[in-house]
Amino acid sequence: LIAAAERSVAGQGAGGELRSRVHALNILRHLFLDTTLAKEVAAFIPDALILTIKGFAADSWAVRNSSTLCFSVLLNRAMGGGTKRMSFTPGEFFLRYPTLCPGLLARLAVATANLEPGNGANAGQEEMHPELQPVLVLLSNLAPSQHVRDDLAHLAAFVPPVRQCLAHRNEMVRAMAARALVSFIPAASAPTAIDATLLGALRDPPPLTSPHAFRNNNLVHGFLEATRRLVRHQCGAPDLC
Repeated sequence: LIAAAERSVAGQGAGGELRSRVHALNILRHLFLDTTLAKEVAAFIPDALILTIKGFAADSWAVRNSSTLCFSVLLNRAMGGGTKRMSFTPGEFFLRYPTLCPGLLARLAVATANLEPGNGANAGQEEMHPELQPVLVLLSNLAPSQHVRDDLAHLAAFVPPVRQCLAHRNEMVRAMAARALVSFIPAASAPTAIDATLLGALRDPPPLTSPHAFRNNNLVHGFLEATRRLVRHQCGAPDLC
């Protein structure tokens, strides 16, 4: 089913193949929705998540729609399923689904490839990539960490591309990126992160007479929102505040 749903993910196949992909996605959605099959289908969650994230960028509306519905079910199932979802930190989540980490990083890299790096005046002014929303939704559902184990240091690779999204012109992208960033910055590292990569990056604003004086308002908002969330999380940690 996953192979059938993955075929020609850009939507370039013939009509029959397109219908097969849509049917495969819908069948997958019902399989993951069935709680009696939770244990049997758990091993396929990483591949199915990457598949549905790619489907957000499909040319066909039917594939995009089926991918959206399937992604919603998969996200709930990946977080424990049932009426009460569990709260996983990034370390716990990717230990549970180790093969998902490189695939998700790859999709995040694709989704942020068209964003201008750095804090330039044009940062974040590009159109939103279709795959960016589901990736940020998934990451923003992870719980903040208190500490990061040495064997999970590779998860820091999520921070630069997520931080890049803080300057996006879409307000919801900035809000989701701020939530996701908190999950990957331990409470003990929050003061350093705020000083070095957030507020510290705003210390030299352009003069008001500059033509670029008000072109980085999105960046300022995104950095302040991430700082607010980091401070709120840190003050909620009893061993730190």
